[in-house]
Amino acid sequence: MHRAKRLGRPRPAVLLLALPAVAGALVVGTATAPPADAGRVQVSDTRFTSTGQQVTVSVQLGPLEKGKLGLTPPGGSKPVEVASGTGPKKLSYTMSLSCPDYDGSCVEDGRRTPASNGKWTVTFGSQVLVLGSGSESSFVVDAPPQTPRGVSADASSKQVAVQWRKGVEPDLTAYKVSVGGRSEQVAVGRACGGSSCSASLPAPGGGGRTPVKVVAIGDGADGQLSSGAAATKVTVPTAAKTRMAGDRRGTGGKAGSSGARKPGGSGFPKPGIGGDSAKGGFPTTSETPASDPYPSFGVRPEVAPVKKSSPTKQRASEPVAYGQARGDVAVPVALALVLVLASWHLLLWSRAGKLRPAFARVRRAARGRHSRR
Repeated sequence: MHRAKRLGRPRPAVLLLALPAVAGALVVGTATAPPADAGRVQVSDTRFTSTGQQVTVSVQLGPLEKGKLGLTPPGGSKPVEVASGTGPKKLSYTMSLSCPDYDGSCVEDGRRTPASNGKWTVTFGSQVLVLGSGSESSFVVDAPPQTPRGVSADASSKQVAVQWRKGVEPDLTAYKVSVGGRSEQVAVGRACGGSSCSASLPAPGGGGRTPVKVVAIGDGADGQLSSGAAATKVTVPTAAKTRMAGDRRGTGGKAGSSGARKPGGSGFPKPGIGGDSAKGGFPTTSETPASDPYPSFGVRPEVAPVKKSSPTKQRASEPVAYGQARGDVAVPVALALVLVLASWHLLLWSRAGKLRPAFARVRRAARGRHSRR
C-alpha cells in the first residue's frame, strides 16, 4: 500500500524534462501558423504611369512576430529598410513617386528627382522567437518624362540655336528638337551640361516666323517614352536682309553708297569736289559741263558743278588732264623750241667755219648789185 502511493506522486525531474517539450510544440505551432491577416505583403497598385502618384506597401504581423519591410529600386542589388516592428500590428510605408526619399533624400544637385522607371521590389522578413521566414512583392513605374521647360531660340539666316532646361528624370536619354519641318534627336550627354541643354539646326530657307519644339525621351519599363512638346517661335531672317544689314555695318551708311562705279561711268571712283560726287563716284550728267575737253585715261578728273541758271558765272578752275596740253599754249611753245634749236645750230656752225663760204657769197652778191647801180 505504501509502495503504491510513492509511485503515484509526480517527480520534479520528470516535470523539468516535460516543460521544454511543451514549449517547443507551442513555438513550432506558432511559427508555422499564418497570421490572421494572411495576405502578407500588400501593394496599393501594381503599375504607376505618373510620377504624381503615391505607392503604399504594408504587411500584417502576428503575435510575437518581428518584421521588416525593405524596398529595392530598379537595378538595385540590396533592399533598403523602410519600416520595422513587432506584432501584432500592421507595418506600412508610403512613398511619393515625385520624390522617393526611401534612402534618405530625393534631392540631387539641388533638384527633386522622381522615381526611376522599372520594377520596384518590396521585401518582407519576419522572425518568431528563433524561427524566421520571408516573402516579397513588386510594383512597376512606367511614367513618361516631364515636358521640357525654359525653351528659347535665337536665329540667323543660316542656323537656329535652341536652349532649354535639363529634366530631372533619371531615365532621360535624348531630346528631339524640331525647327520648322526639320527634326533632330540629340543625346542628353551631348546636348546638356549641368542644368541646361542646347542644340543648333539649319535655318529654313524661306525665313519668317518659324515654330520650334523640344520633346524629352526616356527609357520606360517596356520601351521608350516621350513627353509633351514644349513649343515656341523664332523669326528667321532671310539671306538678303542679312546681307543688307552687313552692308550697313560695313559702310556706316545706306546700302549702295559704298563708292562703287555707277553704270555708264568711266574710270574709278575718286573723291568729288561738290554735289553728289562728294559721296563717292562721278558727278551726274546734270552736274557735268556739256563740253567735256578731257579724255578718259582710267582716272577722270572731277569738276565743280555748273548751274545752268547763272550763265554769267565762269566755270571753276579745272585741272589739266595728264599728258594733254591746251592748244593755245602748245603752238607758241613749239615755235619757241624751233627758234631756239635753229639759233643754237647757227651758232655752232659759225664757230666751226662752215658758214664762211656762204657769208662770202652773200658779200659778193651784195657788191655786184652795188656796182651795177
